Amino acid sequence: MALEQSNWTYNEFLAFLLVDAAGMDSTLSAEELEFIKTRTQINNIESIKATIDSQSDIEVLDIIEDYRKKYLNTEAKEIQAKTDLENLL
Repeated sequence: MALEQSNWTYNEFLAFLLVDAAGMDSTLSAEELEFIKTRTQINNIESIKATIDSQSDIEVLDIIEDYRKKYLNTEAKEIQAKTDLENLL
C-alpha cells in the first residue's frame, strides 16, 4: 500500500528521500533500511517504497521538490538533509 503523499511530516519526507537514494541501485539493504528507520522513526518503510515504486522518476523528483520547498527552506535544514544522505550512502 502506497503512502498518501499530500500531507507528509518531515520524517516521512526524509524517509522518502532516503529510500529513493538508497534504491538507486535497485536494492535496499538491511543496513540502509535500519539507518532510515533509526533516523526517521518511520517503521513502515514498505509503504514509502511502494509510493516510490508507483511513481515515475519525474513524479518522484516532483514530490521531492515540493517537499524540499516546504521542509528544507533554510541552509541549516538543507545541510542536515545532505548529511543524512551522505551518511546513508
